[in-house]
Amino acid sequence: MKKLLFLTALIILNGSLFAQTLPCANDSLQYRYSLADPNYHSQRQSYIERINDYRQNPPTGSFIDYGDPSTALDLGCRTTRYVIPVVIHINHDTLVQVTDTQVYQQLQILNDAFLPFNVQFCLAKKRPNGIGFNGINRFSSIHNPTDNESANQMVNLTNVAYYNPSKYLNIYVVKEILENGQPSGYIGYNSNYPFQNYLDGIVLLHTRFGDSTSCYDCGPLAGGSRGKVLVHEVGHYLGLFHIFEGSCTGGNTAGTCDKEGDLCCDTRPVLGPLGSCNIDTSIRSCLNYHLSIPENRSNYMEYSGEACMTNFSPDQVSIMHASLELYRSGLIRTENVIIS
Repeated sequence: MKKLLFLTALIILNGSLFAQTLPCANDSLQYRYSLADPNYHSQRQSYIERINDYRQNPPTGSFIDYGDPSTALDLGCRTTRYVIPVVIHINHDTLVQVTDTQVYQQLQILNDAFLPFNVQFCLAKKRPNGIGFNGINRFSSIHNPTDNESANQMVNLTNVAYYNPSKYLNIYVVKEILENGQPSGYIGYNSNYPFQNYLDGIVLLHTRFGDSTSCYDCGPLAGGSRGKVLVHEVGHYLGLFHIFEGSCTGGNTAGTCDKEGDLCCDTRPVLGPLGSCNIDTSIRSCLNYHLSIPENRSNYMEYSGEACMTNFSPDQVSIMHASLELYRSGLIRTENVIIS
């Protein structure tokens, strides 16, 4: 509880610093869940224990057939260990112009980050009713500003469009994310960790959906957008916490680094988010960590800014693989990949 309170307060106090970097609403949502759900902490602890047991005793098999891609997959994707069908839901109106080219570019950025770790995201080819489409679902039903309040936005979005989350990754591209009727400063969030049973999907501002430096047939993009916000949120979707989870109070020893904080022994704990690619990391790093490793300021689960986000650590990769196998296995089974 103290960790969640600390992170929420830190994000609020430093909102102006993070407003131009990568503030996701994940910690705020998790804090709300912890207050509303009496089972929140026990479920979280069970998740940590299951993930660690899997990481220490991984199975030898895989859910995905390594055979001929023409028979094992029907998504136009290369065969890799984990293939995840994706549907991009776009809240389209005169102020939210997201082109198909923009979708394809953003998906490429996502795959550039995950393919080295045998995870690939492919646009679904069939809707839940079996009708073919290109994986892009446009709708224009949400116009009331109150519909975009972060507290109820996911409910409103899924009332309009929600594909079975055990078969599809739902990604929503929206006009705004509000708090009390005002811009929240958040630019995206993942609504549901693998161990939770809430509405499941990722929400992203349209101005952060793509790379502003290379997408020339895209709608309006923020100058700092590099398409990495979605990579960050998918990290949450696959079970990762922020590197600054728990600040300097958890996961500092060899015996606790895989059980507290971000559950990764190869990411040095930090006092809080960096907020910039150029900030002096020495004022953020926790001094009492048991390993002599620098802070990973270019990690996708930091807030250092999209321009310098380039990597996941090996421990983070092991958590994502474990989450897929244990909690999201329906997505990656061959029979789902073929029919989606």
